[in-house]
Amino acid sequence: MKKNLTFLVMLFLSIQLFSQSPEKFNYQAVCRDNTGLIIANQPVSFLLTIHDLTSTGAILYQESQTATTNSFGLVNLQVGGGTVQAGSF
Repeated sequence: MKKNLTFLVMLFLSIQLFSQSPEKFNYQAVCRDNTGLIIANQPVSFLLTIHDLTSTGAILYQESQTATTNSFGLVNLQVGGGTVQAGSF
């Protein structure tokens, strides 16, 4: 019995799990104008950029998207789902 239990424990510890990373990830923002007022129910454009190490580092990936805000100025985007401008996701 001990041998079987030891074998099962070793078997479960040695199993490797493989998974795929998602093709897109969610980004949510509240849009405001220069005075801080919410931009409600309006189309807005975004240029999403992923930099290397710092915000001034090399651009690894860049895409553009257009979305419409809701009544609270909220917009939901999926990074990886826009028009690619630079790099690959």
